[in-house]
Amino acid sequence: VERRAGPTFALARPPGHHAPRSQGMGFCLINHCAVAARYALKYCEGVERVAIFDWDVHHGNGVESLFRREPNVCYASIHQANAFPFSGEASDRGMLKNLLNVPVAEGSDWAVYEDKVDNAVMPFLSEFNPDLVIISAGYDALDDDEMAGCALQPADYGKLMDKFVAAFGSDKIVLGLEGGYNLEVTPKAVEATLAKL
Repeated sequence: VERRAGPTFALARPPGHHAPRSQGMGFCLINHCAVAARYALKYCEGVERVAIFDWDVHHGNGVESLFRREPNVCYASIHQANAFPFSGEASDRGMLKNLLNVPVAEGSDWAVYEDKVDNAVMPFLSEFNPDLVIISAGYDALDDDEMAGCALQPADYGKLMDKFVAAFGSDKIVLGLEGGYNLEVTPKAVEATLAKL
């Protein structure tokens, strides 16, 4: 978070976005992006509003629970519907309207993701006008990942990053690795992401 120049990608394991305040969940022990958001708000000069975007195929229920009542943080998640942890309904916007859940059907590919990002995620995050954008960068929405049933290709993550860099500038973006369990395609997707930073 305290980068001196340019974007940051934390290649951390295990992932963290399912972990609530006082316990682990799923494969997650420490909620890295939540820690980063809290740290940035408290210690980073000029950071008063943090947006978190979660593109992991599973809903980041831990992140959402930690920031549901935090007006200086907004959380948006695009995730497979009816998949672990079986949360993240589109109707759940939070009391402060700082949550956006975008469930997609099993088999969703880039055309579906692009439509949802352009017409739901980007307007929501842009209206929030964040000083810092944290991306929970999970790669288990890849077609070859066995943990769920979406159909993204590695190059699609580069397209996602293009949109975020165009909207917010690379200096405002911090990424943290979440899911992604196919050892052949996950590195290609991470590389496609980094190439756009």
